Amino acid sequence: MTCEVLVMNLSAVAMTADSAVTMTKRVNGRLSAIQHQPGVDKVFLLDDKGPVGLMVYGGGDFGGCPWGVAFHAFRDAQPEPAKTVVAATQALVAFLAVADEDPRMPLTPDISEFNLHVYVFYAVCRFREIIESMKEADQSVVHDAPAAKKISLHRRALERMNQEARFYDMGDEPPMPRAKVADPSERLNAMMERYFIHFLDDALENVFPNELMTSDVKVGLGALIIETFLTDWIPPSPYRSGLVIAGFGQDDRTPSYVHLEVFGCIGGVLKYRVLGLGRTNGEDPLFVQGFAQSNPITAFLRGADPHFQAAAMLGLRHYLGESLAQLYLAIAQKDTKLAEALRPQMIDLLLRVPELGLDVGFGAYQHELHDKLRGMLETANGAALGAHAERLLQFAVLRHELTGDQTVAKPITTLQMIKGNAQFRSNAP
Repeated sequence: MTCEVLVMNLSAVAMTADSAVTMTKRVNGRLSAIQHQPGVDKVFLLDDKGPVGLMVYGGGDFGGCPWGVAFHAFRDAQPEPAKTVVAATQALVAFLAVADEDPRMPLTPDISEFNLHVYVFYAVCRFREIIESMKEADQSVVHDAPAAKKISLHRRALERMNQEARFYDMGDEPPMPRAKVADPSERLNAMMERYFIHFLDDALENVFPNELMTSDVKVGLGALIIETFLTDWIPPSPYRSGLVIAGFGQDDRTPSYVHLEVFGCIGGVLKYRVLGLGRTNGEDPLFVQGFAQSNPITAFLRGADPHFQAAAMLGLRHYLGESLAQLYLAIAQKDTKLAEALRPQMIDLLLRVPELGLDVGFGAYQHELHDKLRGMLETANGAALGAHAERLLQFAVLRHELTGDQTVAKPITTLQMIKGNAQFRSNAP
């Protein structure tokens, strides 16, 4: 949940966040989520020399340890300032990977085993989601017996999950293998030998109760989950946190940022993925982005709420499709060959025209807005950037207050940074 905003120009950075997070705890050895806990610090200073700041969203803890405790422990462990923001991020990843062995971190001794259990469970849940999404199409297989249909469905679902977990979705481009995040550790290998089969059996029993699965599918699923431990694939789950690291390293002349999603430490390996990174420069001197529940901010920056955009696209394609279908039938009554010849063009129109039309409108809006923002923000100092970041965040706060949604909450905390200096401020109610 929650909402955060990052604004950067060539000389300053502002990161601002509300104070709501999702906290996690264990109940009878399993994960339970406590939603919408307000009053939590989510903006921190990792390095006051650069400076380098960080804000967290989504999950408010790292394996039960508040993120604030983890970041302060990281600062204490760093002998010298980071050369770059990327280097600071790499150091943080290395620290978190073995955090369960650090006496400064209040993690339970079995946190790696628990994280492994949770990871396997949600990977199996993802397999189930893929199966459910394919069931409707599977109804067309009418000649197979029910048992054979289920086996076929499981195998095809495993093939689809294999593509998702091993490759990035590149659209029409050739698939690209997922990034490797770590090398196997002796601890991880030992954990896998000791716990993996038991955790996989437990997950299958809970996610597929009273449902038999063939040995080849079970073995294939297990092998795929094991392979993903060292890549950046993370199954959908509430057990994740977003981290946005931004500012200046000692060698940075303009600010940069790195956006991560973190799952947890498992046997000396940190399960995480990079969602974005960038730096302001002469071609792109201004960067403005919202994170987490940022739909109101996105609507302001892009011209429409993402949900509205999706609904508008569906509506346009629906009514355009009806008109094109009637046109096709009218042509076919006079000339079947001509109708069939025009059919590919009609399909192309159905797919491309709504998207192109919306893009023209959004593009015009964004161009006008960007010109206005650029005039105000490109040369603004840290305080001015911070004020604008707070105003952007107020979009999300006001919307959630009006609808009674407690997933975004005051106070709002802002970290303003210029080279060699950082300052916090809070607009508590």
